[in-house]
Amino acid sequence: MNKDLKNVMAFIVVLIAISIVIHIFVSEREDYTEELQTDFINKSDVYGDFSNNIEDEFSNINLPHWTHAPITYKIINEKECGTYESRMIQKAFNEIENSTKGIIKFEKIDYSPDIEIRCSFIEDCYEKKIDMGNVGSDSYTKEITEKICGYDAGYAQITEFQNNRILKAEIELIGLAGFAETHNIGPSGFSVGRCGYPDLEIHEILHVFGYEHTEENRSIMSPIVDNSSRIGLATYGAGDCKDAIISIDDWIIKDLIKTYSK
Repeated sequence: MNKDLKNVMAFIVVLIAISIVIHIFVSEREDYTEELQTDFINKSDVYGDFSNNIEDEFSNINLPHWTHAPITYKIINEKECGTYESRMIQKAFNEIENSTKGIIKFEKIDYSPDIEIRCSFIEDCYEKKIDMGNVGSDSYTKEITEKICGYDAGYAQITEFQNNRILKAEIELIGLAGFAETHNIGPSGFSVGRCGYPDLEIHEILHVFGYEHTEENRSIMSPIVDNSSRIGLATYGAGDCKDAIISIDDWIIKDLIKTYSK
């Protein structure tokens, strides 16, 4: 009887030992799994969410790039932008398409665009003076002077990206209050560009492709600081536009074609 009792007690001890080993193993396994999950979350914060991989039509490109074509856009407040500026925006997209021989394509859509474009207006920035000389005489002089404060006519920023992939961007174009768009009088309050060329709009669009400012004065990516093209202040005579227009740089066109050719 004593022998049987000893065997039973030995068996119970073995069971307890096995239970302890299993408990330790399971606990360590759970801790290890939790470490893996935490490590994955931390890496996802840095490199992006691996569980939501984005399809990239240009995955062979290491430089920052959009992931698909056409690239979509929407003018969020097109009514406020007015007819003139809406046409300049469209003209800018067309110019980039044509310059790249259709390699870069854009599409205007109404829902969830890649690029959101907004128009806004700056107050108390424009001053116009009319000086009438020799009033009451048979001949008189009329001198008109116009002045614009210094301001940034546009902003652009990439708002969402993953690694080297550009996912979302925003552009803001700024016009002067007191003109056609806000008061239904006079010319447009937006930049007329150089002889009507949409250099400002192209400049901002190229920013959301990753191109930065350059110190080259004849580059489309040169910071625009000439207020004479901000509104209809400058009148151009015959031949004046010959050297005034600054087209998209050849190196930018070649770079876009190389990047987005399939």
